[in-house]
Amino acid sequence: MLAIVLLAIVLVACSEESGKAPATDGEEVAPGLEGRLVARIESHTAEELESILRRAESTIDSGRGFPDFEPVEFILHGPEAEFFIHRNYERHREIVDLAARLDAFGVIDVKICEQWMAVNGVSRGDLPAFIDTVPFGPRAEEQLLREGYVYF
Repeated sequence: MLAIVLLAIVLVACSEESGKAPATDGEEVAPGLEGRLVARIESHTAEELESILRRAESTIDSGRGFPDFEPVEFILHGPEAEFFIHRNYERHREIVDLAARLDAFGVIDVKICEQWMAVNGVSRGDLPAFIDTVPFGPRAEEQLLREGYVYF
């Protein structure tokens, strides 16, 4: 019986995700950007981060203009945070520049874990101005999920 209830919940959730959700002004929100979102970063590689950023970028490249949704939260607390340190800029220029542009357009909001920074000897001055910090990344991500954010 429990399996049937869980299956029904999953089917309803999947069917809701497949379409576009209406925005408050009558326009449609881009697929994948309904509600409040947090990026799911699992493998912590440059390829994964760039892929997620490109997915977010597609919302402004679709010709819709500036976004009319809350920015996707990027909470960095693993090796991917290294990409944004000043000394690594040349190697990861494309990712950093893309993230800066998306942040400027209000598509994403990037935050780096202060605990990760302390362990890795990174100061606030080592980061681009568009990046904010959070005391502890995993806790900040968990808090967003408790507040109703869903993974992007």
